[in-house]
Amino acid sequence: MIGRWPPRFPAPTRQRSRSTAGVLGGPDGIVGVSAVVFDATIAGQEYALRCLTRDASTSERYAALNRFVSGHGLSKHIGVVTWYQDEVLVKGARWPVLKMEWIAGPQLNEHVGYLADQGNAAALGTLAERWLALVGELQRVGFAHGDLCHGSILMDHQAQLRLVDLDCVWIPELRGPG
Repeated sequence: MIGRWPPRFPAPTRQRSRSTAGVLGGPDGIVGVSAVVFDATIAGQEYALRCLTRDASTSERYAALNRFVSGHGLSKHIGVVTWYQDEVLVKGARWPVLKMEWIAGPQLNEHVGYLADQGNAAALGTLAERWLALVGELQRVGFAHGDLCHGSILMDHQAQLRLVDLDCVWIPELRGPG
């Protein structure tokens, strides 16, 4: 059971959010291995609210990721994540909520399928070039996603490849001792 829905965010950004209603009347979420993601409108802006369902990450990890993304100009492919500690109450335990930009677009496999069905070889070629450029850029700066699959690569409305589901990311700052 969610203790407080929609979540209220800490001051000074305390806002109430609206989420799409699901079949059972509660918020409609996308269920993954370590989180449920909800599409929510907060102060007129659309966001993804990611509610963790297991200890998959920490606020320090996402702070390091935000610094890395900003410092290496990766924001067109990876959005900033805001961590709100202890926002949701589930079975007596408090869990964080992560707020990030909502990317309204298809998963990579859906987009590729659409282009293939249309017989659009030129667009598929352009997409392949963009993919290779993105992978090269990530390699150059030392960024590893850790869970690249069709569900963690989205196409936005500007046809940019966007990476989501960032719990397995590795960047040099997260290197352990040794």
